[in-house]
Amino acid sequence: MVILGNVFYKPPVRGRIGISFDYLQDPQVRKALDELHEKPGMLRIEIRKATKPITRGARSQMNWIHGECSAIADQLSDENTMYTTEEIKAAMKRMAVERGFPTKMSADATEQPLSLKEVSSIEAGMVIDTILDFAYNHKLYLYEYDEKGKAHKTVQGKAVYDTRRTYDK
Repeated sequence: MVILGNVFYKPPVRGRIGISFDYLQDPQVRKALDELHEKPGMLRIEIRKATKPITRGARSQMNWIHGECSAIADQLSDENTMYTTEEIKAAMKRMAVERGFPTKMSADATEQPLSLKEVSSIEAGMVIDTILDFAYNHKLYLYEYDEKGKAHKTVQGKAVYDTRRTYDK
């Protein structure tokens, strides 16, 4: 199997977008085609809009979502009912579906929100907006960080200061 040149798709319907792609220049496509040539089988090609991946690491979207869901779980839990960070995170993703957060069909034929590992930064922003709205409406505190990286509690966007004074000795 030898493939040369460009792929061009001329749409049968007027107004549709044609695709032109020089796949020989793309190392991932080239590798897939070489593997397919050596070991015949099926090749899956997926075309979708480019998205910016969710950020990870310190001060990232993923870290912020996890930390704030942990803070919410601590505040909602009492001696009778304990909530985990994962339960709160799952609830926030379900609520974010109304904002357009992507879902997939699960094995039991129900729509489930995608894992945060599979979403873009824009879709993660939908979860962040849901967390902010939930905390605001239920008067729960969240954390904000100043320029020095110090965390401060805020309730409904207003800083909550510790009224106890500390004195240097």
